Amino acid sequence: MKALVLAGGFAKRLLPLTAETPKALLPLKGRPLLEHVLRKIEPLEGIDQVCIAVNARFEAQFALFLQRYRSRKMLRLVVEPAREEGEKLGSVGGIGHFLRSEQVEGPLLVMAGDNVLESGLFGLLLLYRERKATVVGVTDVRDPSRAARYGVVELDPKGKITSFEEKPSQPRSTLASTGVYVLTGPVVALVPQYLRDHQGDRMGDFIAWLVRREPVYGYVFPGKWFDIGSAEEYQQAERELE
Repeated sequence: MKALVLAGGFAKRLLPLTAETPKALLPLKGRPLLEHVLRKIEPLEGIDQVCIAVNARFEAQFALFLQRYRSRKMLRLVVEPAREEGEKLGSVGGIGHFLRSEQVEGPLLVMAGDNVLESGLFGLLLLYRERKATVVGVTDVRDPSRAARYGVVELDPKGKITSFEEKPSQPRSTLASTGVYVLTGPVVALVPQYLRDHQGDRMGDFIAWLVRREPVYGYVFPGKWFDIGSAEEYQQAERELE
């Protein structure tokens, strides 16, 4: 299995902090945000390579990070051509670009480069291996108004996703997608088809489409989750992350 960290955005909501520095390299508790994400992948057996999808504008900064970062995994950049906001590929587009570049056929762990979990990823991968199906990492934000900012998931008693709605005005649960996914090999192969047939680049829309096609499961992470999308959320993570 390979892992893909999505870090190709321009983070306009965090300006001016991200004017010259990509969001994934902003410091959090004394370390780049990306390092917190990679440290969750580091102990996972069976993942031999971690690719980081970045945009061309910030390629040099990410390359310098990789020169300094020490890992037992093979780490490499996958550079998207975008140099400004209007050219970005988005989450699903970034996966599609990665697949074209790497010709990946097997299962794939996908992580947003701006989401930080207190929990490890072992439970998520265990559920994937048990169900032999795509798994979405979720967390209970316990507040409908907060859930409305994310992809909202409903689960049946066995953990199967019965609905997935991106940023609903009236959330039907408080389980929010955390930007962590394990995609099976056959689902990875569906990404190019989805990109051909659908508009939009949001990962939540892809998962909602997938849920209507086949079984997809949700794994509820314990502990805190931080989605670094705004200055307020960035400051909260700096205060509360242990």
